[in-house]
Amino acid sequence: MTKWSSFVPKTYKHNAVFTLIYRAIQLCSSKKSLYKELNFIRQLATNNGYPIVFVNSVIRRQLHIKNSSPVPIQPELNNDIVVLRVPYFGPESQVYGKRVTD
Repeated sequence: MTKWSSFVPKTYKHNAVFTLIYRAIQLCSSKKSLYKELNFIRQLATNNGYPIVFVNSVIRRQLHIKNSSPVPIQPELNNDIVVLRVPYFGPESQVYGKRVTD
């Protein structure tokens, strides 16, 4: 993890913390181990000069994403084309064709 005072873009610093937190959320099997890992990440970040408010905001966002319900995906409508073969009976067939397509 780079120092907070290093001359790199803030997004790099954010992503460094984000990656550690994401990894912890994915790998920790219990809330207790996750809590310990997040405290370790907080300590590591503050030792490198990161503001605790910055680290806590990234943790809060990640936990919110984890705990929020996923957005249901709308199933795609399948517009199958149906072909009806109907013999031609004159004007009656044209009326029938209009009723079927509407």
